[in-house]
Amino acid sequence: MQPVNEDMPPWELAQKAHSELYMARYNATTQQGQDKLANAEHRAFAREAVGENPLMALPIAAAIPVYQTAKAAGATDSRSSSSVTQMVEGFKGIGEGLVKNLGKLMPWEMAQEAIRNPPSWLGIDKPKQKAPEAPVKPLNTEADMIKAAQFTPAEMKAQHAEIRSPESIRELLNEIANAKDPKIKKILTDTLAKLKGNK
Repeated sequence: MQPVNEDMPPWELAQKAHSELYMARYNATTQQGQDKLANAEHRAFAREAVGENPLMALPIAAAIPVYQTAKAAGATDSRSSSSVTQMVEGFKGIGEGLVKNLGKLMPWEMAQEAIRNPPSWLGIDKPKQKAPEAPVKPLNTEADMIKAAQFTPAEMKAQHAEIRSPESIRELLNEIANAKDPKIKKILTDTLAKLKGNK
């Protein structure tokens, strides 16, 4: 396969990938070569961006004349000169990208797809998917149910530490102080005594 270079005819350059054209521009040594390759590169960029995400057609269409105007005014540090041909090629690329997607998705589906899978060149990470959870073993017998409901020694130790924490004791003392029913007050007092180890 022949490497992309400025000597290729425009119709061949128009078929090349954006990455190939970008590298060819990087290696181009003349202004004429830069300008010729820029036409095809702008077209390939628009074609691939819109082909990947048709919702980019409008922003790219708006950006093309703005970018060329900025180049003409010397507001950019571009390697190629501003030209109407680059604009036309950019718009052709948008059309080619839209044709690639024609009939694939309806507009609302395209929006959902763009959210689920943002184009890679935007640099947006795709939403992380949760790892599938291990399937729960069915509880077939009474023994299975009892075993599933039992705490491990580590869980029991953690539970006891939490129950005997100063915060839990303070909360229980508040409940005892606010209890109106003598029976409930006795139950709470007995519970406090057990927690403190007095019973």
